[in-house]
Amino acid sequence: MRKRINVCILCLFLCLAISSGYAQQVFKTTSASVIGYLEYVPQGYNNNSDKYPIVIFLHGIGERGVNSTDPATLSTTIQSVAKLGPPSYVKNGTQFPFILISPQLKSNYGKWPASYVMEVINHVKTYLRVDEKRIYLTGLSLGGGGVWMTAQDFPELFAAIAPVCGGYNTLSLACNIANENLPVWAFHGDADTTVPLSRSVNMVNAINACTPKPNPLAKMTIYPGVGHSAWNNAYKNDNTIHNPNVYQWMMSYTNTLNNGNKIPVANAGADLNITVPSIIINGSGTDSDGSIASYTWTQISGPSTATLVNKLTKALTASTLLTGTYVFRLTVKDNSGNTDSDYVKVVVGTGTNTLPVASAGADKTITLPTNSVSISGSGTDGDGTIASYAWSKVSGPAATLAGASTQTLQSSAMVEGAYVFRLTVTDNKGGKDTDDVTVTVKAAATSGLTANAGADKTISLPTNATYINGSGTATSGRVIRYYKWSKISGPAASLNYVSKPALYVYNMNAGTYTFKLTVTDDLGATASDNVQVVVGTGSTTTNDQTPPPVETGTLAANAGADKTITLPTSSLNVTGSGTAAAGNVIRYYKWTKVSGPGCNLNYVSKPTLYVYNMNAGTYVFKLVVTDNEGATASDQVTVTVKDGVASAASFTEPEMARIAAAETATTEDQTAVLGNMTRADLENSTVVIYNDSGETLYSGVWNDNTYKDVMNKSGLYIYNVIRDGRRMDAGKIYIRG
Repeated sequence: MRKRINVCILCLFLCLAISSGYAQQVFKTTSASVIGYLEYVPQGYNNNSDKYPIVIFLHGIGERGVNSTDPATLSTTIQSVAKLGPPSYVKNGTQFPFILISPQLKSNYGKWPASYVMEVINHVKTYLRVDEKRIYLTGLSLGGGGVWMTAQDFPELFAAIAPVCGGYNTLSLACNIANENLPVWAFHGDADTTVPLSRSVNMVNAINACTPKPNPLAKMTIYPGVGHSAWNNAYKNDNTIHNPNVYQWMMSYTNTLNNGNKIPVANAGADLNITVPSIIINGSGTDSDGSIASYTWTQISGPSTATLVNKLTKALTASTLLTGTYVFRLTVKDNSGNTDSDYVKVVVGTGTNTLPVASAGADKTITLPTNSVSISGSGTDGDGTIASYAWSKVSGPAATLAGASTQTLQSSAMVEGAYVFRLTVTDNKGGKDTDDVTVTVKAAATSGLTANAGADKTISLPTNATYINGSGTATSGRVIRYYKWSKISGPAASLNYVSKPALYVYNMNAGTYTFKLTVTDDLGATASDNVQVVVGTGSTTTNDQTPPPVETGTLAANAGADKTITLPTSSLNVTGSGTAAAGNVIRYYKWTKVSGPGCNLNYVSKPTLYVYNMNAGTYVFKLVVTDNEGATASDQVTVTVKDGVASAASFTEPEMARIAAAETATTEDQTAVLGNMTRADLENSTVVIYNDSGETLYSGVWNDNTYKDVMNKSGLYIYNVIRDGRRMDAGKIYIRG
């Protein structure tokens, strides 16, 4: 569990964070993949042996660097990392009381892989004095997406995260963050046309919809009228926009997971609305591994200094209150001396009206194909009645709403995602209150999705390492996006490649292990399987510290062999594939048309592309595959469409040759309107007639009875005149009734 640090420490940070002076960032690289980064250490770092908190900042797409392993080349481009965000403040003279590491993403990466970020973190921990209980992660735009992705894979590592206008989040992994109670503060502008606001809103809502709910709840700041530059507000350090600012907020959290004594939890109770000048506030405190030793109440703010009685007990009595808003703080201390604080707001009204209380009901979860839900709300008013109810959708995908002005809202036509609906109740004196409810719509179960953790195996010491080869099979048309290995039971061991099909386990001890493989497809559906590894006793051995073998192989895309079709055939499937390096997987497929006439594309994010409504000419289509580390590869395929007997549907296109349109009666001879051709021309040609649905009604030589036998109903007819296998003329005729 993570809780706020002692207020005195936070106050010290408030003073330090706004200081300015000479600040320097040093260019360095990691030793493994030669990743360049800017390093800043606080003033006085070299004059003591203290451990320091560390902030990892991930930049946006515009600051990526050259794809080079030459430090000299990297050093010429790394300075662009200091263009925006925290490193820009350091560049301009701000001194922070924490270590700031700003890595540069290489230009061949389309997003920040978690493994890329982890290499930098693990590297700097080898030589800097890092307080591992205070590691923080933030980033903007593409880097904000990297914050979500890294935190979803390694939530236990960080004390707090602050993504700014970030995408690339996976809603199905939101509970990884919630389950670790990782504090989240997300920022976004509501006028952002580069990364939709919904990316941040949906992720925050998904985290808060997890069971149990995270403590603290993920929070979200939306800047009205701000586009894709929310970082200008989010990273300001002078407290003019946020107090505390984002740096102070991050530093107020400490990661105490697996760190001996657990921090107690203070609860000052729910916010209160009163009309009398005194109130008793009932607080509480809990400590999962000890007991609460003391309680202390203090007044933080308010229109006057209240009279406080029983300040050292659970129940505070506050009196001589004036109209306005008061904030009181409860601090609890456990038997080990650790503390936690919580705040309660008391609003003192004039006594003319007690505001109503709205309840939107409990959060709900449904699973497709069920796509509708009924939400029953309620309202109470202590000094009157509820005059009206009003429901609205705060966030989420599209839906159809009914009963928005009643107690019960009906929402239908819902799709996968997280919805937030708000109930507003108004009392008979105009007082209002609101409450929100979250409805989570899960993807339909994918019956064909399977995970295979491999066959059980047995090894004997001194062998204490092994590979476990897993796999996943997706339903036809779907792809496996994520692999996740975890140890269910067994003695201590070290795991590598936990997000790849093949798990490497080392430093094993005698005993029985159970490992679990979970696979996730592109719709978020999951499947899992377990494998057992028995390590038999043998001669004693020292734990194997040798790292796993280096993975080999090449990422490759294959768009398939070139194809040729002849009209009237105007559609086809283009089957592509991707091959990942050993131990990696293909996460994404993306088809695009590079060149060629007009056409329509379907399944552009699947291995097999469907192309239709094609025209004569040469098309080039491109397939791009992306693996689980963000690397990409591409391939192209050429499709030649030869001219032939065009399909009837093509004659409705603007480019068709020689359209002959006429409006005639069913009793008239249509010979004269068939492309202004002579009867001799028609008798030496094949005439093909279609209805407006493309169905062939007639194919043969024209004669005097054809129009009576074929075009005998009112409506649209399309004809094609063929001679020697070539289309000589085409047109359409409308027969009126």
